[in-house]
Amino acid sequence: MRVLTQDTDTATTRLARLTHWLRAVHTAAYLDAKGVYLGRFSVVATFIAALFVISNLAWDYAIDPGNMGSVAWIRLFQTASVILLGAIMLANPAHNAHSSLKRDAETDTLTGIPNRRCFLRVGEHLVERAALERRPMSVIFIDVDHFKAINDDYGHICGDHLLRQIAARIERCTRIEDLATRFGGEEFAIILPGADAATARMLAEKICEQVAERPFQGPNGTDHAIPVTVSVGLASAAPAMEAVTLQELTRRADDAAYRAKRAGRHRVEIHQG
Repeated sequence: MRVLTQDTDTATTRLARLTHWLRAVHTAAYLDAKGVYLGRFSVVATFIAALFVISNLAWDYAIDPGNMGSVAWIRLFQTASVILLGAIMLANPAHNAHSSLKRDAETDTLTGIPNRRCFLRVGEHLVERAALERRPMSVIFIDVDHFKAINDDYGHICGDHLLRQIAARIERCTRIEDLATRFGGEEFAIILPGADAATARMLAEKICEQVAERPFQGPNGTDHAIPVTVSVGLASAAPAMEAVTLQELTRRADDAAYRAKRAGRHRVEIHQG
């Protein structure tokens, strides 16, 4: 009886953890932030679900051809239900309008990448996911060097143009699962799910090199070849082992970026716990 009770408790615990993980991860938050909006996602999900039902129908036929009459109707009903649900999700104007407003509110209007608000909202989900999956995660903080001098020398229009180009170079360096954002002003922040300090350092150094590799062009494409460098700080943690919040992890990465500036700029510094 004790063994049965222990098995039941274990199963209940696993079910609770699975439910919690689904709530934390499978929301529109991460999909919206990565630019895969729920409307398009529902189409893909519906197609996959319908394909799965149809494959089950083929399997049923292979196992028991004589019972295909009743089974086929059940599978066809399941397929129709899935397709109808996807169509309703896609065609729901209220949902689409809400998603569009949320997406606009969490997108930086200058660079087109997610903004600080998105960083904070989605980041909380990713920290929770890292704790549930017992995986590390890292935050990279990027500060453009001497940006005030660039604005003073070339003007704010040129400065804005540079920020757009810098954001594009940063995004090209990131992995598909990373979330690169404009944190504010000339600062950028990246969340790296599943990345330990070594992985995050490689990406941080790549960003540092890519930004400085070649000068940036001014707004007209021909005037001003402007050299730009960045100071980068990173912090890593294992939320399952350490009760760390996104706010604390971001603060550590910001402190490391400040140390990079103090140490001469155009470099990567790692937070030392």
